[in-house]
Amino acid sequence: MVDDHHLLRQGLRGLLAESDKVKVIGDASDITSARQMIAVEEPDVILMDISLGDNESGIDFTEEVVKKYKKIKVIALSMHKESSIIKSILKKGAKGYLLKDCTSEQMIEAISRVYDGEMFYTDEIKEIVMNSLLNQDSGAIPRLSMREKDVLALIIDEFTTNEIAAKLF
Repeated sequence: MVDDHHLLRQGLRGLLAESDKVKVIGDASDITSARQMIAVEEPDVILMDISLGDNESGIDFTEEVVKKYKKIKVIALSMHKESSIIKSILKKGAKGYLLKDCTSEQMIEAISRVYDGEMFYTDEIKEIVMNSLLNQDSGAIPRLSMREKDVLALIIDEFTTNEIAAKLF
């Protein structure tokens, strides 16, 4: 796991140690130590915080990891609920997204399913992303130039292509 908060890493390590489905092989507080840990330990799945302190980005690091290590899968673990952030890390290659207030069962399920090649999102994350997609298109009216409006008006008046060309040129 990669997270800049020691207490969180320590708590997650203890929580995950109780599961027979997951084995924690390392953790890192920043990108530099994460690179070293990944090179040595070669984890199957990484829990990645998005905001790593010192202006380090878990989003950018996720992209680096999935490009360099094709077998490693990343699950974002964050407090961020903004759809733009969620979509950003998913576009960079994360295979799952968990909020830090998720249950231990959800975390273990996410790790297991992502390890097995699936993607994992809680219902809350699915709802946030779906609402974003639905609201993105609603009410969006394309902006037309004056020339496009002139052409559209002639089309509405049932002029042919040749007649529109003759009128406008």
